[in-house]
Amino acid sequence: LLFGLPPSGLSIDAYLQIFGPDRYYFEIQDHDIPEQKTVVRYMREFAPAMAGYTVAILGSIWLLKHHVDDPALRALVALSPIPFVGLAMRAMLRHIRDTDEMQRRIEVESISLATALVSLAYFAAGLLQAAKVIDVPSAMAMIWVFPMLCLVYGLAKIVIARRYG
Repeated sequence: LLFGLPPSGLSIDAYLQIFGPDRYYFEIQDHDIPEQKTVVRYMREFAPAMAGYTVAILGSIWLLKHHVDDPALRALVALSPIPFVGLAMRAMLRHIRDTDEMQRRIEVESISLATALVSLAYFAAGLLQAAKVIDVPSAMAMIWVFPMLCLVYGLAKIVIARRYG
């Protein structure tokens, strides 16, 4: 807050009129809430892992297209994003382990549903490909399994959390 004004420029009184005095507050410090510490630690572990993954995947694509010809070196470059995915998975598992029982249930149900849906879709696509109905390059199909799992997990978590909310 700068001179009593929040970043949007409205005064605190304006927010109090909009939301009411009993439903509006600023949280500006750590209140030693266990869930808050769990999320902060998760973000400190997850965000750098995903940043590393992004750099590694973009760098490996560029290197494989333009500069690396040796098969052994190509394999190393192609696998360079894997350690970052492992670190991201480690952060997710630690986050799930450190949450309360209800949140853990939501997380486990979400990843279970996501795994089932993505597996079913991958299996269906495989059957369609075997029947020569579609033609998806195998490398493309395999590369998109993990990102699709993450996407479907996020959507499943929204739906499942609302059910318990």
